[in-house]
This record gives sequence, structure tokens and C-alpha cells, in this order.
Amino acid sequence: RDSDRTKEKHMFDLKQAIRKWRESLNGNEALEDGAKEELENHLRDKIDYLRAKGASEAEAFEEAVLKIGDSNTIGTEYYKATTLRLSGRPPWKERQWMPSLMHNYLKIGLRKIKRLKIFSLINIAGLAVGLACCAVIILYVSNELTFDTFHKDKDRIYRIGTHVINQVGENSSSTSPGPLGSMLKSTFPQVEESTRVVPPYENSENVLVVRGDKRFFENRLFFVDNSAFRIFHMPFLKGGRETALIRPHTVVLTEAMSEKYFDEEDPIGRILQIEIDYDTGQVELQDYEVTGVIKNAPANTHFKYDMLLSMPTFIVNLPSFDEDWINFHEKYTYIKLGPKTDAVGSGAYPAFILTSFRPTAVMVLSYLISKRLPVLSVTNVITLSPLGKRRT
Repeated sequence: RDSDRTKEKHMFDLKQAIRKWRESLNGNEALEDGAKEELENHLRDKIDYLRAKGASEAEAFEEAVLKIGDSNTIGTEYYKATTLRLSGRPPWKERQWMPSLMHNYLKIGLRKIKRLKIFSLINIAGLAVGLACCAVIILYVSNELTFDTFHKDKDRIYRIGTHVINQVGENSSSTSPGPLGSMLKSTFPQVEESTRVVPPYENSENVLVVRGDKRFFENRLFFVDNSAFRIFHMPFLKGGRETALIRPHTVVLTEAMSEKYFDEEDPIGRILQIEIDYDTGQVELQDYEVTGVIKNAPANTHFKYDMLLSMPTFIVNLPSFDEDWINFHEKYTYIKLGPKTDAVGSGAYPAFILTSFRPTAVMVLSYLISKRLPVLSVTNVITLSPLGKRRT
């Protein structure tokens, strides 16, 4: 052992080791020259003490450095002892995710909760209720601000409503005559697109849909014109938007309905049997060919759908629909105006008498009064409701 220590003594240069350790302190911003001198003296004293106890120079040096610490630790402790910063964190060190005393804070908090149970319960319950209310308010405001705003041309899309004035009184409705949309598009170049949205007349809440041994009652089915896909944002996953609903007895499904009735199969070209009551005294299951699959309707929209049936199907089963200007029941008309068209400008619709009531453009439809309703003492006020202002 004595020979090993003698060999180590010749190999280890204590002065060189102390000089390198001193140089490692030079890069620490918290240590001044006086502090470095003091630390070196402390290191030498520690080495001498260990040497006196029989340790070799190498052993004494390693143990002394281990006791004092590395340069980063020494600098941090010196900074804490001299700084006025509450955190004690040197500015050149990264901010820690948790304060070093976080566990102490948690212990103190738990002790106070145990000691002041009723007071703590009131405070925690109040905090929980406040956070819950904030979350509800944020969700509500977010839903309101994004309601129906996902449509590409939302500022140009309007739903046509009616305000009827007769001998009995006044009545407002979001519905309109079935032929109105087509007439507006053919008469006024400012109307770029129009579509009708009509639920089944008599069984809109329980429409029977059958495929094989699967039989379900659905309540979000609508007949629409194929132009609906050029007005509303309804992304197609399968099929083509230009021809999806131009033929009778065709249907477009949402992604959820496709999975419900066809599982993982491709539904395009497959047949669904759907029972619609047209209020004609005859109800039967009819075959519908699936021509498209679209994404599910988002939650923040007034127009929630699961299946869209072709309007030609509705007209084939109820030919009077395209000539019925009197019955407004359950017929919704949407139009999309051309770019830079003013919905309330008097020059936009020369056949209408326009009166502006914010935020709705109100039009007295003199065309209907003179041409379509000559025997009734009725004034039909047609209202344009902007898409983003509508909730029902």
C-alpha cells in the first residue's frame, strides 16, 4: 500500500490540480476575486486536514472538492447570500418550473386545511364554482361567436322569412313559399344561388329508415336542392357535389349515418329504404340510392342534418309544391347573394319595396300580392335573415 501511495504521489500534481480548480471558478459571474481567494484557502485547509489524517494528495483533493462543491453550486449559494431578489435565482440560470420550496408550501396549505376545515371548504368551493362559471361563460361566448361562421361565404347567405299581416293580426315565420327561391334566382341576377330545405311534412320526427335487418327512426332528414352544396359548407368525403342530388330518389349521408347503416362498407351506389309521409294519404318505403357522404354537421349551427334527400324526389311525390304560393308550412328558403351585393339597397331588387330594419332587411313583396295572391287581403313581408344572426 505504501508503494501504491508513493507511485500516486509521483503521478498526481496537487498544485496543478488546485490551479485548474481555481480557473474553473473564473467563469462564474457570482464570485468576485475575494470570494475566489477565500474558497481556495478553504480548499487548501481542507486538504491539509485530510493529509494529516493519512489521506494521499489525490484522495484529499477529491474529498475536499466534493465537500465544497462544483463552481456552479458555489456561485449559486454565494448569489443567494448576497442578492436582494426574492427568488434567489441567479439571472444566468434557467427559470425552474417549480419553486424549490413548493413542497413546503403544499405542507403548510394542507395543515391549514386540516386546522380550518369550514373556512377552507368555503374557499375551495368558491374557487371551484368561480372556475366552473368562467369555463361555462368561455364556452358559451365561443359558441356564440362561431355560430354558423364556418360557411365560406357566410356574409352572403340569407334565409328568407315572412311576416304576414291580415285582418286577424300579424305573424312572423322563418318559412316561405316553396317556389320563391327559384323565382328569385331566375328574376334577379343579384341572387347567385338558392335552395329549398324541406323536412318531411307529417313524420319529420320519426322517419323509418331500413337496410336489411337494420331499422331505425331518424329525425334529421331534409329535402334540399343540389345547389345547397354550393351555398353551405358541406365537405364531401365520398361522391361528387355537382350531381349528388340532381336525380329523384337519391340521398347524401353524413359520416355518422354511413357508419350506422353500412359499417365499414362503401355506401356509394347502395340502397336505403326510407318511409316519407307526404300527406297524400299513402305512405310506403321507397328505395333511395346513396350518392354521397359528407362530414357531420357541427354543433354550432342552426341547420343540423343527418340525411339530405333530393328535392326532385319531393316534387315527384308532391307535384303541387312548385306551384303552392299560399302554404308556407315547413318550407325554408336560403339564397346566396353575389359578391358586393347590398341586401338592403333599393337598387338591388327593383320589384320590391325595401325598408331597412337592422339587423334584418325587410322587403314588402308586391310581386306576390299582385300576381299570386289577388283574392286575399294579405300583405307578405319577406325578411332576409343573415346567416350569422340566426339561432333557429
